[in-house]
Amino acid sequence: MKKVYAIYMLIIIVIILVAIEFKIHSIKSTAPQTILIFIKDSDGVTPVTGASCKADILKNNKLIINDKELNEIQSMFKYINIKKWDIKEDRGYYELKTGFENYQGNFEIKIVCISPQNRGVSYTILNNTNLPCEVKDGGYLIC
Repeated sequence: MKKVYAIYMLIIIVIILVAIEFKIHSIKSTAPQTILIFIKDSDGVTPVTGASCKADILKNNKLIINDKELNEIQSMFKYINIKKWDIKEDRGYYELKTGFENYQGNFEIKIVCISPQNRGVSYTILNNTNLPCEVKDGGYLIC
């Protein structure tokens, strides 16, 4: 009798664990609608202004936008309260509107920036599992 009870308990525990694992994998993060990316010079500190930045946006492994240009931001005051958030520079940021609106599927965003006079190249890949960015007021993703 104890053996049957133990088997039933084991089955119930396995079912609960499988349900929890399924729930964890079914919850996906929402793709970012607006990304503000900071471009640094080769020294890793100095902000780059006047860069040419483009992005490729993929949805479910299919290219939906090719070479979308990013807009250089003249002042971060438009996006965040600088007094409230600690950012080191007010320049060197570029804005990308991804076109995603409450999208929770697989996505990938590849951003390439070339500094003026072609002195340097910055390459960033963002996806479901790699979002090395901070969410600020207004839902902006700052990388």
